Amino acid sequence: MRLRSTVADTKTITASFGNPVQSITATVAFTAGTPVLAKSELPISGPVVADDAATSTIAATLRDVFQNPVPGVAVAFTASGTGNTQSSASATTDPSGVATIALKSSKAETKNVTASFGSPAATLSGSVTFVPGPPSAQRSSLEVSPPSLVADGAATCSILATFRDAHDNPLPGVPVSFAFTGSANETTAGAATDASGRATATLRST
Repeated sequence: MRLRSTVADTKTITASFGNPVQSITATVAFTAGTPVLAKSELPISGPVVADDAATSTIAATLRDVFQNPVPGVAVAFTASGTGNTQSSASATTDPSGVATIALKSSKAETKNVTASFGSPAATLSGSVTFVPGPPSAQRSSLEVSPPSLVADGAATCSILATFRDAHDNPLPGVPVSFAFTGSANETTAGAATDASGRATATLRST
């Protein structure tokens, strides 16, 4: 007889004979074929805070044409952008066909991630977004221009508040309230920071 299979595992073969029945056994191992790009995947965890500590898990999962996991394959990883630290530049797939690294960053942005394997190289791709951390008073600023003007009810002072996290990433969408001392003030102010982490206000007084 002949045996073939599309499932990578070890088969036990039993041959029975005689009366009373006796049996003999043997095993044969079917292994996974070459990894196929269309059957493989690159799951990436996120979003992640860009604090140079929190990590995204990047797990290339390689399978052959019959969806069998392919172990023992070297995978090279890259990530675009700046401020990145990878736990490793490459990893080898485990018995489940998975090669895993971790990625952290101090730069809030979307990173394009690749995992390449084989020769000629096949490449899986994906992305992960790193988001700003909490506001830092030490990294944020409040600018007033001009610093001195006539109290005539017409001359206007422009106020610019810029909010950043501990790694200088701008913080969009942060609600901002401005308070002013003194009296006879006329003010306008935005409700939240823009994409650059900026909120503006104006002040004039008599």
